Parts: sequence; structure tokens; C-alpha cells
Amino acid sequence: TGTSVASLLAFISMPVLIAWIGQGDRSRGMTGAVAVIATAGIICTWITVATCRERFADQSKFSRPMRGSFRQMVINPNWRVSAALGLLMFARIGVMMSSLPYFAKEVMRAPWVFTVTLPLLSASILLGGMLTPILLRRLPLVRCNIGFTTVSIALALALPFVVDHPYVFIALLVLSNAGSGMLAATVYIMASDALEVQQRIHGVRDEGLFISSVS
Repeated sequence: TGTSVASLLAFISMPVLIAWIGQGDRSRGMTGAVAVIATAGIICTWITVATCRERFADQSKFSRPMRGSFRQMVINPNWRVSAALGLLMFARIGVMMSSLPYFAKEVMRAPWVFTVTLPLLSASILLGGMLTPILLRRLPLVRCNIGFTTVSIALALALPFVVDHPYVFIALLVLSNAGSGMLAATVYIMASDALEVQQRIHGVRDEGLFISSVS
């Protein structure tokens, strides 16, 4: 949720900052806007470091070799599913964000589509995450993931057929991306399930290793 809200605010503020800093010079405006956003991010990181108290743990409890923990993680079926979904989800986002500017400008001949779509994509991820608990009360986790993935793929495959209709294109892309928000939520639910499996079978819980590997 925090990442989606932060991305939404950044995408909305970028055009304003570019126009204000650049004063007609888009290159200078873009450079200045990126510098402002980056500086704000560094300041927020410093504030977090200064205000969050570090929790010290007894290191003797973590003297087990990492090789054994890694092997337990790799053979854990829940972890393998969540890691695969996480990899596909982030790969999809990377490909989409890198190709969307070119597609909007060169294929659709509508550069404004990229500007409008960026904040809407962040909002759609947030919406998908908010809808996930509601759907999980009615459907099993596996069925939800299959449904999210199927609908998202179907909507993505429909995009090439609506390039002449920018508003339809944006609507389908945003709805497809809402599925990514739902998957982002369920991936970490499955990672938690993987920890429960590890504890039941091996008697230990490697939260940091399991969660960071999915991220």
C-alpha cells in the first residue's frame, strides 16, 4: 500500500515539477524533477533510520549454516510457487514500464497516454491489493491466483487490438494491472505459508531468508 501511494504521488507531481523547474526547458525540468524526488527519498530514508529503533536479537539462535536453510527453502513447494509468481510479476512490470513510452509515442501516436497511465497503474495496484482480502473470503487462495492471472493475461492480450482507441487501451491496461496488485498481496501470503511448512517439518523459521528471496 505504501509503495503504491508513494508511486501515485510521485507520478502526479512529476509533470508539475517538470513544468515549474524547467520553465519551458523540458530537459532541465526533467533533470530538476528527478533530483527533487531523489532528494526527498534520501531524506525520508534518513528520517526512517533516525527514528526507527533497531531490535537486537540473540545471534546465538542463528548459528545454523545458511546452506541448510537455503536447501529447506528451495524444496518448499509453497516457496517455489510464491517465488515464481513474484519473479513473473516483477518481470511483467519491468517489461511494461520500459516498453510503454515507446508504444504510446511510436505505435499509438499518443504520447499523452504514457503520462495519464502512470498514476493510474499505481492506483490500480493499490485497488487490487484492497480487493484481495474481500475475494479471499469467498474463494481459496489458489483459485484466486489462477483467476487473477487468467484475467490479467486475457486483458493484456487484448491490448494490441485496441491501439486505435486510447481510452479503451488505458482501461484494459489498468484493469490488467489490478491483477498484479492482487498477486503482489497473495505472493506474500504464500511466503508466510511456506514459513509455516518449514516450521512444521524442520522446526525452524527463516523469515528473513524466505521473505527477502520472494522480494
